[in-house]
Amino acid sequence: MLAAWLFRDRVSSRVPEGGTLANQARTPAAGRLTNPERPALIRGEPIIPNALTNSAGTATSEPPPQRKKRPKPASFQHRMVAFQVRQAGGTNSAQTPGFGGTPAKLIYTPERLAALPEPDLPPGYQRVGFDTLSAFPFVVTAGMADGSNNLAAASAATRAKIPPAVLALDNRLVAIRGFLLPLKMNEGLAFEFLLMRNQNMCCFGSVPTVNEWISVETKDAGVKPLMDQPITVLGKLRVGDLRENGYLVGIYKLEAERVYEPR
Repeated sequence: MLAAWLFRDRVSSRVPEGGTLANQARTPAAGRLTNPERPALIRGEPIIPNALTNSAGTATSEPPPQRKKRPKPASFQHRMVAFQVRQAGGTNSAQTPGFGGTPAKLIYTPERLAALPEPDLPPGYQRVGFDTLSAFPFVVTAGMADGSNNLAAASAATRAKIPPAVLALDNRLVAIRGFLLPLKMNEGLAFEFLLMRNQNMCCFGSVPTVNEWISVETKDAGVKPLMDQPITVLGKLRVGDLRENGYLVGIYKLEAERVYEPR
């Protein structure tokens, strides 16, 4: 009796509350008890998200998508030359995009402009006016403007339009008076601008010919954007065909050393 009671007590300690030995899972092969709460083993290789497999079977990271490069917009000079090419080709001016303007309070006629006093010049500088730089006709053709196919021919055709006396001013120190049209600004000052023959572009939106503007770059912080008053710019003049990605954008460039503003 005592042995039977001890055996019953030992078996009851193995059985969970409210259950029997049959309630516990057994493996069919070995007949061993298993723990139903243990997670199942994971077999195989883990999946790597956003990965590619090369020919060797090694996972490689997927490269980020490349952004499309947007073309740089054409400069203001480019647009003005293209305007003249369309007009020379017979395009209806009503269908050709124009340029806006803001009327000035005071319009300077050539006579009024010539009567204004000129600043004294440092040694080595000579006065050059638009009456010399713009004294010859300059009609731009498509072959002159676009040098993407044959740059040498386009440049030669452009230089052939410039008189020898004007070509001789290349690399000369000059003083030129005109009207400012700002292109690039920094803290309220124009450090790149066009020096125009008159106020027609600034005030009336009339597109000048290529020999009626000069591209100017300043060495200092810049100048005040006085668009309706004449200024005098001193510096080294470059004469020839100026191009932007092969396209004609002017024939004059001035590396400004000094700018005289009106008093």
